[in-house]
Amino acid sequence: MKGVLETRYGGLRYRSRTEARWAVFFDMVGIRHHYEPEGFELRVGYYRPDFWLTDLRMFFEVKGTEPTREEIAKCADLTHVTEADILLSSGPPEERFSLRWFDRGGQREGLYVFALDKNPGAGFWLVGDTDEDNGRMHVGPANDNVAARGPMFSGPIEAAYNEARNCRFQGEEQRRPFQRLDGAFGSPANDQVGFRWSA
Repeated sequence: MKGVLETRYGGLRYRSRTEARWAVFFDMVGIRHHYEPEGFELRVGYYRPDFWLTDLRMFFEVKGTEPTREEIAKCADLTHVTEADILLSSGPPEERFSLRWFDRGGQREGLYVFALDKNPGAGFWLVGDTDEDNGRMHVGPANDNVAARGPMFSGPIEAAYNEARNCRFQGEEQRRPFQRLDGAFGSPANDQVGFRWSA
């Protein structure tokens, strides 16, 4: 694939710089994730999604540009095989509507963007490019002790987007030099060791 630059970050080799930038974003906001955890046999062949977002119980697939019809079809098929939702990004982490959301019913209408909850510790939202209430969904993780209050696009989430977009991956190995942002959710984000995916 032309223009793709393998990038090392946090002890892992990502197939593209864009995937590494999403890993930085997930680390900054505290979304636990696994990189290429396992593959699945689909109608069109073997497919290995880029990330499993542990607490959100979703797959996350990264494309550098607008996905093709074939890539969209693979994501739709993956939701049926795994019975898990999948987010398909086009490009690096940015504060814009660029995520396609697939669930067991197929591709949801519109494009989405990540947001933090206004209540620290209440998790994450996916917000759609429509003004309707069904365009906003609290996606977790569920926390019985903290009530969700609504999506927020400033503060820690804005800083995470900026850090991921501007990260300079230097040298052979880029460790996680980042401090998780105040107000971000959770504990250390990447829990590669001991991964067990289940629907």
